[in-house]
Amino acid sequence: NLPFVTGAQNSLEKVYRDKYWFKGEFVDHVEVSCARNEYESFQFTIIPNMNAPLAGVTLAFSDLTHDKKGARIEKKNISSWIVGYVKTEDTILPEFTGEWPDPLLKRESFDIPEGELRVVWVEVYVPPTSPPGDYSGYITISASGFPDMEFAVRLRVHTFTLPEEQVFRTCTWVFPEPLAARYGRDAE
Repeated sequence: NLPFVTGAQNSLEKVYRDKYWFKGEFVDHVEVSCARNEYESFQFTIIPNMNAPLAGVTLAFSDLTHDKKGARIEKKNISSWIVGYVKTEDTILPEFTGEWPDPLLKRESFDIPEGELRVVWVEVYVPPTSPPGDYSGYITISASGFPDMEFAVRLRVHTFTLPEEQVFRTCTWVFPEPLAARYGRDAE
């Protein structure tokens, strides 16, 4: 009888605060792949059991160790944030009104009230000299009054290395019609 479960959802999808709306998978691990000299992110959730809030939740990361060569991606290359929520009102698109998951908040510890979940955003940097192959490690999740739980991290590092210098410009999609409607202008 665990005090909480963990889940994962694609990092491109929003995860809402209400634990009953969770659409991801209930898992005890995450699998990520990336190149050398790349930052890769994933998100996982901590979901308390029925009517059981969690207090003083902390996270501790291990190094990621190469499964065959013993090489390590040190835990100093792993960062985490708690996904925060902002209240949105009067938006063009009604489905975007209410508690919206957006800001990433740096927290040493956090609480999870009854009926809610917490989303943890994790970013791993793979140094350019890391040998390609499979790495594994874990995140230790601690909560006051409960035994620790480990959430496994499996990382596949590809054989290629991203260049130090950015060679492509970033592209952002902007849709003129909703902007025009919002600000009372023509969409030109």
